[in-house]
Amino acid sequence: MNSGQSLIVERLLSQPNGGCPVATIVIEFPESCKSMVEPVRALVELVEKLSHPASRSREFAGVEAQVATAAARVECAALGEVLRSLDATTERVAYDGATWKSLGAGEKTYFTAAGPVTISRKLFRKEGEHNGPTLDVVGARAGIVGDGWLPGAATAMAHMLQQGTAREAETTASRMGRMPYSRSSFERIGHAVGELYVEHRLDIEGELVEDLVVPKAAHSVSIAVDRVSAPMEEIVIDDDGEEHVKRAWHMAHVGALTLHDEDGHALHTVRYACMPEGDISGIEQSLQGDLLHVLAQRPVLAVVKLADGAEEMRRRLDLIAEGVADDAFDMVDFWHAVEKFAAAARTFAKGRVVEQLLSQWKFWLLNDDDGVARVRRDLVQYRGKRAVDEAITYIDNQGHRMRYAEARARGLPIGSGNVEASCKSIVRQRMVRGGSRWKSEPGERVLHLRALAQSDRWDAGIAIALRPLRKKVRHVA
Repeated sequence: MNSGQSLIVERLLSQPNGGCPVATIVIEFPESCKSMVEPVRALVELVEKLSHPASRSREFAGVEAQVATAAARVECAALGEVLRSLDATTERVAYDGATWKSLGAGEKTYFTAAGPVTISRKLFRKEGEHNGPTLDVVGARAGIVGDGWLPGAATAMAHMLQQGTAREAETTASRMGRMPYSRSSFERIGHAVGELYVEHRLDIEGELVEDLVVPKAAHSVSIAVDRVSAPMEEIVIDDDGEEHVKRAWHMAHVGALTLHDEDGHALHTVRYACMPEGDISGIEQSLQGDLLHVLAQRPVLAVVKLADGAEEMRRRLDLIAEGVADDAFDMVDFWHAVEKFAAAARTFAKGRVVEQLLSQWKFWLLNDDDGVARVRRDLVQYRGKRAVDEAITYIDNQGHRMRYAEARARGLPIGSGNVEASCKSIVRQRMVRGGSRWKSEPGERVLHLRALAQSDRWDAGIAIALRPLRKKVRHVA
């Protein structure tokens, strides 16, 4: 390249012995990358300065921070050049079935993971209109989120928001030296990504399930649903007609589809969740779609329906399996049953006697096809005590779903721990915090994003959600 086509930066370094400076490297920058020259020069000079013997005693965390800041400026400059390359080179473009005319160039700030970058780019308006909306070709081609956020930065902000509060996200980003943005930005952009996902959630989940590959070690598949309380914001009106905001607890819903090995151990779980006022039927639809896909790959997999004894949960599982796995093995969670029996035992026994009884009952349940009947015979001797009567009723209503010995012999899971863990990891850990209260829509976005992340589907799911933001824009001569 000649000097008219490129910028050349020479680094002249002094020799340690005081000799003449020598050129150690020459870096060529094309004219199209000229904005990177100064940030690169500054980074090299910083490294040279920090490498001086006089700097060796300095605290190194500060060195890391300085280098990261300088490197971030290089990153911003590089992304700025790439963004400029997306701009239209003609005065007219074709987009969305119409021709758009240039209004001239203007500056626009875009937000990257390294920080904001401002470039000059053209704006367009539909030909023949005077006050219509404008078209940012750069933003359309890059798939910008919101008011200028690059998809990578927006995706990272949404991921941090589903992990914790916006304040925590801001603090974490600051400690990491990335995404130097405010708490309100994390809140706004995280929810913007969540809204894009929720808007097309069922379609996205339909695409995601196509990528679900059943492991060779899979022996069975379970479907499970459960409820968990979440703090909701409610408006109440007092006797004087004044409105007050209070915290009220309502039940959110969680669903899980789990692939198990021949010992009943979990191999992989796909999780779903929705707020108390959310679309529980959507969870059912997604679980049914996942189950259909799994059985299409491996028709020989045994299907297990797992839940506690709540009638609503059993009914929902029946709807999911209906027409897909009508011969599914119907199971009450083993530990729910044990908990019910333990409460009964504590009404007529104490200390080690309770432990011995529970040990005996668990052995029967896990190894004897007649185990639940044997437990019932022990309990009947103490009828009249409330917890005992409740345990007996539980057996009478759910005993046909306590075939634990048979399930173990067939290598099937007997516990709904995967959906209960989902209740904890998706809802409790994120939603239930001191003083927290949620409105339905924001909570729905966070829950769906969190379920996506907890299912190891984040990258694919968010990529599909943001895909419609990328637009094709053609040049018009």
